[in-house]
Amino acid sequence: MNKKDKGQISLEFIMILGVFLLIVLTLYPHIQRENEFNKALASAKDGAIYATSERGMGYACETCVKLPSGTIKIINMTLEDRGIDQNGRKAYRIRFYISVPSYIKDRYPSCYNSPVGMSIRRQAIRYIYRAFYGSWNPPNPLEVCTDRYNFTITCSYAE
Repeated sequence: MNKKDKGQISLEFIMILGVFLLIVLTLYPHIQRENEFNKALASAKDGAIYATSERGMGYACETCVKLPSGTIKIINMTLEDRGIDQNGRKAYRIRFYISVPSYIKDRYPSCYNSPVGMSIRRQAIRYIYRAFYGSWNPPNPLEVCTDRYNFTITCSYAE
């Protein structure tokens, strides 16, 4: 081995490591943003599933209107971009489309104000808040603000 070539492998290794670190540091903010966004969506879905399961079995909170049990299903979940809120956060509305028995639709034409809709909205907000702040009781029961995002929840009956 030639004396001139001894440091070549170390130099190449340091250069490759430097490029790798540069790539990771460049992508980190984007990865962190996407992680926060996905964490909120997954938490909202978990909360909505919990609420529909709970209501489907006939359980309800103390202040909720009691309904007979019935099959309640989440058919779809969509995301609506609402622009930027007053605090500079990206605002989104998560909408759940649910299938409920006809007696619930007849009694409550608006999903938003129905006991099932209120349970879904409340649990989804609580689960998002829990994921970011570690508590089940958000100060605002209508929205959750994270570092970069503002999330609200709504629901509609599936057609």
